[in-house]
Amino acid sequence: MTRKNCTDCEFASETEDRKLVIKTALKRSVLNSVKLLKRVVLFAFPVSILVFVLIDLGAFDILSQYLGWMPLPPELWQLFRW
Repeated sequence: MTRKNCTDCEFASETEDRKLVIKTALKRSVLNSVKLLKRVVLFAFPVSILVFVLIDLGAFDILSQYLGWMPLPPELWQLFRW
């Protein structure tokens, strides 16, 4: 269902049934959130899983050892050391 063909997405008047008002508000909320939910599912979940796997494999420990030769400020080293 899209906004263009949604005929009952407008809020009901105050005299109508309370369940209808809640149902209509829920429909409007879901329609407004679809793009955000798609981004979360398509981007955030896979990236989170990838980061967990990399942490488990020790990739960030290897990265901190590799960057040991670079003259980095102490504030940046706090990000790599546990």
